[in-house]
Amino acid sequence: MYALQFMVFGAQTILLGGHMDALGFSGAQISYVFATGALAALVSPVLAGVLADRFFATQIIVGCCYLACAPLLVAAWAQSAFGPLWLALAASLRRLGMRRTIALGILAHAVRFGILALGEPAFLVIASQGLHGFSFTFISIGTVIAVEGFAPPDLRASAQGFFIFVNGGIGALAGHWFAGAVYDAFTAAGGAHDWTWIFLVPALVTGAALVAFLALFRDPHPHA
Repeated sequence: MYALQFMVFGAQTILLGGHMDALGFSGAQISYVFATGALAALVSPVLAGVLADRFFATQIIVGCCYLACAPLLVAAWAQSAFGPLWLALAASLRRLGMRRTIALGILAHAVRFGILALGEPAFLVIASQGLHGFSFTFISIGTVIAVEGFAPPDLRASAQGFFIFVNGGIGALAGHWFAGAVYDAFTAAGGAHDWTWIFLVPALVTGAALVAFLALFRDPHPHA
């Protein structure tokens, strides 16, 4: 299910962004379009968390959400395989603990942006795209498990909803705005883009986030 969901998301992000660029949209305008998903993430988690904690089973809420989205997913007929990543995540959580597992995901994200900033050799740039799945699994799924460990049992759905509100809502809105600003800032008068700096900026920001995470995060279940 996750493989199908994020296959659609990845295809949409890549193709839609390029299409809008070809139409002459500015970086800010492209960021506004992508920010609509963040606006939805600001609204839905609070309601879904309350419903799941107080009235309906979580799987019913999730199922109803997917059914409501079914018309938009009809084109997603193929499926990718994320099995190796899930096995790697489980092994990392068991051997390294929550803190180091999530830190590895953040590091992979920074390395990927750093490679994209270099822009060569081509095979390394292409290979670095595999780090996206690695970083997504270790960061997103790792933090969901961490929230589950921090939250009281009767408030876990609400806690997950708040996490999505912050991560997929506030964080995504800020990220879309910042990405659009960086894109415009490193666009020359003739329309050429300085891709080195466009990718180097998020690499540096992610590196700073890694330092802050290691300094502030405490594992809810310390690794022995």
